[in-house]
Amino acid sequence: MALKQLSVTSEGAVLVGDNLERDIKGAQNVGIKAVWINRNRLVIEGQNIVPDAQITSLNELFGVLNFV
Repeated sequence: MALKQLSVTSEGAVLVGDNLERDIKGAQNVGIKAVWINRNRLVIEGQNIVPDAQITSLNELFGVLNFV
């Protein structure tokens, strides 16, 4: 796993992804915090996947890293 090669624990990592099922759920399943980049400003309804943070562009990433 890439984290092991970098000597980073899952608790010390953050994944940024645009797919709730594949990216966000996948990261959270292995203990990695997940930030959803929601460029289209979709509303999460009826989903059991809740990202740790949500942004609409990568410019917002540094603003949420302190909170995840």
